[in-house]
Amino acid sequence: MIYYYKISDKMTNYTKLKYYNFLLIPLMLLILIPAVSFGETGRNSKANIGILESLNKFGSTSYRSGMHKEAIQTFKQVIGIHRGYKAQYNLGCAYSKLDMHEDAIKSFKHSIKLRPDFADAHYHLGLVYVNSDMFKDAIQSFIQAVNLTPDNAEIHFNLGLAYSRLGMHEEEIESYNEAKRIDPEYIGIYNNLGVAYSKSGMYEEAIVSCRRAIEVNPDDVRVQTALGNAYASLGMYEEAIGPLKQAIKISPDDVRVYKALGNAYASLGMYEEAIDPLRLAININPDDADGHETLGIIYHHLNYRGLALEQYKIVRILDRQLAKKLFNVIIKKNSMLEVDTANGQEQSE
Repeated sequence: MIYYYKISDKMTNYTKLKYYNFLLIPLMLLILIPAVSFGETGRNSKANIGILESLNKFGSTSYRSGMHKEAIQTFKQVIGIHRGYKAQYNLGCAYSKLDMHEDAIKSFKHSIKLRPDFADAHYHLGLVYVNSDMFKDAIQSFIQAVNLTPDNAEIHFNLGLAYSRLGMHEEEIESYNEAKRIDPEYIGIYNNLGVAYSKSGMYEEAIVSCRRAIEVNPDDVRVQTALGNAYASLGMYEEAIGPLKQAIKISPDDVRVYKALGNAYASLGMYEEAIDPLRLAININPDDADGHETLGIIYHHLNYRGLALEQYKIVRILDRQLAKKLFNVIIKKNSMLEVDTANGQEQSE
């Protein structure tokens, strides 16, 4: 939200002007900037108040039209007349649109200094911190905003996102649930709750939230994956297969989903079906020792001994400790000498 300096503080729709901004901007700057300079000696004059309102309308129109450089220039002129908290906030919003994070942070902090209880400035400062990967600072800003406007679902939701980036899933879930309490239909709330529950090991809760999210958006790969993993973690492997297949259909390059699907098939004793997703996983990431080990075990269960040994040899190059585990699974004691001869060094292991 961008604020005007109209005395009534009532927002006005100037979107029709966006089509003429390429003409208005040079004209407005030619008229208003000299007027600002002329009025410096009388900052509180009626003339300056009129200039202030005109500049704010113009800056807001530029901002809404995506002309953020022009908005920045205009809001700076506003601050030259009146260093109010709204002008600093507006400038911060314009800076943030251009990813000028340091300048945006300074402007929002100036706004907060002038009015510490200005919730929008705290909230948007938090958003800039998130975009700057400064998640601890973002959390503090969002908490300030929440304390000032506790019934704002959007702020609680973004606080949850900041917690998630630090792996603070308990706090993340609490924030999402508060957002859901305020607005049960808030976009993305069930998606993020389902993923957070799954990461926290709260699999039954994850299933409920993920299924609700999928009703609205079945193409969210994170939710389909989280649902599949939650089912698998509860031993519900048959139920896990559907969401994992859907996740692969949405995002066919995610190694973790292929492995999860392969493991689900393997847990059901469907070893032939497990082979393809596991092979696709290691095709995407050939250096995944864990994937090769799992595929080696699958081949062992199917008595494909030669293929199992091939996977063992690959794992032995990638991770010798993991190779020893696989060796113990696929090699029987009465076969030890044969493998020693084939590989040259197994006896020493």
